[in-house]
Amino acid sequence: MTRPPLASAGALLSIAAAVLAGSQTPSVERAFAFVQPWVQFDDGAQRILAQGGVAVETVQVASDEVAAVGAARVDATGPDLLRAVQHIAALRAGPEVEAVDRFSTPPRLSDLDDLTLDARDLDAIRTCRPGDCDVKLSDESMARLRALAVGRDWEDKVQRGFRALVLERVQAYLSGGLAALPSHHDHDDPVEPAAAFLEALDRTPFLARAVPRLAQYLKGPPADAPPGVDWFVYWSKERFGNKNMVRVVHLTLVAPPPGDGRPDALVVGKQILATHYLDAFLDVTAIVSAGGTSPRYLLYYNRSRVDFLGGFFGPFKRAIAGGRITGDLRTLLERTRHRLEDAMER
Repeated sequence: MTRPPLASAGALLSIAAAVLAGSQTPSVERAFAFVQPWVQFDDGAQRILAQGGVAVETVQVASDEVAAVGAARVDATGPDLLRAVQHIAALRAGPEVEAVDRFSTPPRLSDLDDLTLDARDLDAIRTCRPGDCDVKLSDESMARLRALAVGRDWEDKVQRGFRALVLERVQAYLSGGLAALPSHHDHDDPVEPAAAFLEALDRTPFLARAVPRLAQYLKGPPADAPPGVDWFVYWSKERFGNKNMVRVVHLTLVAPPPGDGRPDALVVGKQILATHYLDAFLDVTAIVSAGGTSPRYLLYYNRSRVDFLGGFFGPFKRAIAGGRITGDLRTLLERTRHRLEDAMER
């Protein structure tokens, strides 16, 4: 698989274009029309897909971003994907995932009973200050948790305090979207969640072209969902690099109306909270096909704004991150494909 040149500032990434030579080429090209021309697969990637393999690539798109895309042929339909995602804990289960659970409607503190911070995060909170913290927190949250980190049972108090903060953040998001959330201030410059996400969304133009009402919905609170759109919020604790990261994600599920350039099913993930590394992320999982009896493909795209790619060693760190991301994405695609196909057989 050849690595394409970097895209222009307003473009996404480019890793593919055609499929196989011969009669299959138009069919496969139409299957991936949803993301073209911003995301494409080259001949080598298409050969891998035709042979039943997984095609994955990542390229630099901005100095503080990483973006990855991957696909695999799958014997599952759009409704199969949407049903599987509803059981997020079973779908996401893996050795790197320590815990995952959906929030109730409305969310409750008991939804977070299994959520714990690691010892290194607890220790970091004791010394957190605005602009210098190893956990992504707002200024007020740092002060609040640090005030709990005293006494013989300080660890338990901080754990309970953190779970309460997560619940409050989810409740604020449900009522006002990302604009209702405070900036996190773990590094020199505070990061506004809404601004960081909107930047990622603006740099993912295929969503606005194919499903404009969905793209508009993603800018606001989840309660404003248009007809035909389902959604829920879940949390997870999973290994990323050398740390366990707590994440809270808003998932949007939709089966777009049939039409040129639209997927059979679409799931969009939007970051509400992450304790490490990620200032914002947007991921897209889809079942795509050219219609009729043509092959179907599981497609995954992720765009993340990360906080560790700057400085003199930025290119070196990016190379390491790129290798980890493509490896993780390959594993994710293979695992998801097998679980979708196994569910169809039952």
